[in-house]
Amino acid sequence: MPGTLPKAALGDYRRAVMAGRSQLATVGVVALGGVVGSLARHGVGVALPTGGPSLATWSVNLLGSFLIGVVAVLAPRVWPRLPLLRPFLVTGVISGFTTFSAHSVEVTALLVAGRPAVAVLVLAGTLLGALVAVAGGDAFARWVVRTREGRW
Repeated sequence: MPGTLPKAALGDYRRAVMAGRSQLATVGVVALGGVVGSLARHGVGVALPTGGPSLATWSVNLLGSFLIGVVAVLAPRVWPRLPLLRPFLVTGVISGFTTFSAHSVEVTALLVAGRPAVAVLVLAGTLLGALVAVAGGDAFARWVVRTREGRW
């Protein structure tokens, strides 16, 4: 019959539709998470003093790095049936919360102000601190998994 799809093509169409829905759901949870994270970041910026190398920027970047380490371990182990949780938390909330772009602006401002030693210290301190924080978050989450093994 003209105008009808063979069964194989219909199956391909259904898979494509489902994949599109999955991508749309991922985009939606990432966007929602980004709103939540950005609002939290704004709150930290209001609560902590500014001026010079920002304590708020440094704090959110290190905390966000720690949380990425935690979520990377816990999400697949503790909540394996929630595939959208990791993109919501990591790509959405934590990425909206952290602010390496503000960090770059602050380091550039220090360089322009003629404070290259402070700029390098802030740059290196944040980078090393973020790496240590991710490793710490990972280690913490693995400890939690080991101590609660079989209880989830």
